[in-house]
Amino acid sequence: MLFIYSMRGLGAARTSALYGTAPLAGVLLSILIFRDPITLLFGIAAVLMVGGALLLANEEHAHFHIHMPVVHEHRHSHDEFHAHGNEEVHSHEHEHPQTEHEHGHMPDIHHRHED
Repeated sequence: MLFIYSMRGLGAARTSALYGTAPLAGVLLSILIFRDPITLLFGIAAVLMVGGALLLANEEHAHFHIHMPVVHEHRHSHDEFHAHGNEEVHSHEHEHPQTEHEHGHMPDIHHRHED
C-alpha cells in the first residue's frame, strides 16, 4: 500500500529508485545481528545507494508560470464586513491581473511538460 501511495506522489521512477535501497537495510541488520564482515564491495554499494537516495530526496524542480488575467463575477454578500444586517446577495465583475511566479514542486501525476 505504501509503495502505491509513493508511486502516486513521487512518480514511478523516483519511487523505484528509493525502494531499491531497501536491501541495504537488510544487509545492515545482518551485519549487526550475525556479525557479517563489512567488505569493500558492500562499502562501495552503500555509498552509491545512500548518495543516490540523497540526490533524489534533495532534488529541486521548479517552473516559471504565467497566469493570464481573468475577468469574472460571483455572488456574495457584505454581511461579514458590515453590521447593517440587511445586505443583499449581489454580484460584481472583477479582474485578477496577470501574475508571474516560480515555485518548486515534486513531479506527480498532474505534472506535465509541454513540448
